[in-house]
Amino acid sequence: MELRTLHTFVRIAEEKSFTRAAATLHYAQSTVTAQIKQLEEELGVRLFDRVGRQIYVTDAGHKLLGMAYDMLRMEESIQKVGKSQQNLEGTLRIGLIQSLQNHILLPHILEFRKRYPAVRVIVEEANGQKLADMLYRNEIDLAYFFQTKLTDENLVVVDVQEELMYFAAPYNHPLCRKPNPDLEEILSLPFLTVEQDQCNAVLLQHCLADRGLQYHSTFQVGNPDIILRMIRAGEGISWLPHYVIADAWEGGEISVFDYQFPEVHVYRQIAHHKDKWMSDCMRAWLSIGTANQM
Repeated sequence: MELRTLHTFVRIAEEKSFTRAAATLHYAQSTVTAQIKQLEEELGVRLFDRVGRQIYVTDAGHKLLGMAYDMLRMEESIQKVGKSQQNLEGTLRIGLIQSLQNHILLPHILEFRKRYPAVRVIVEEANGQKLADMLYRNEIDLAYFFQTKLTDENLVVVDVQEELMYFAAPYNHPLCRKPNPDLEEILSLPFLTVEQDQCNAVLLQHCLADRGLQYHSTFQVGNPDIILRMIRAGEGISWLPHYVIADAWEGGEISVFDYQFPEVHVYRQIAHHKDKWMSDCMRAWLSIGTANQM
């Protein structure tokens, strides 16, 4: 059994396709097929079930997958002996929602590129469900979610931090000086909203529905930074996460209302698929992310 065969096996399991695995490994598909056939004959078990055009990892395949990851981790450790992490190379694919990209990711990318200049970083922007789908399809390595706690058993959360939500308003708005303002009074103001499928929009709708209330949007846009600019300009209020408004709030450019929904718990989370091979690039990224960012 050769390590390159285990690399091929792991790649097929992650890609769920012989064709895509062959393409990413730069092998002919006949080479990939022959390697797996030889491996199955050597072990005396079937590693993949082929149903129509789909392939599925068998029970025996899942057992081998765990051991293959261990062996490939050991191979990486051996290869790193005497090498500086500054020489780290490869490609890292990150997925996240737009607001996290604007407010969280940039300082992280700059630090990562300073430490690992040879690593190519690709950033994909998507909403929460699409991010999960991309992890399932192995289109990204890591995803940054902003939502309630992930419960998908196939996704491994490697870091999590709760994020507070605030009703943000123009600076020195009269209602901001009022302790415990009435929610209906808040909702009577011009309301600026993000797109309806974004996490904070969905959460707000649920909170208000439980109270028999609703908001009336006067402006809707996908980018929360545009909403923040409009709040600064006195165009209305919005319900936004702390990381979006923090600088403007601390800088005295906006105010917030003294109102919280006690049932709301929303988190920034970094996750990968449970079957994803944890590469050195992923480990290097997380070593910065968990320390400085999340």
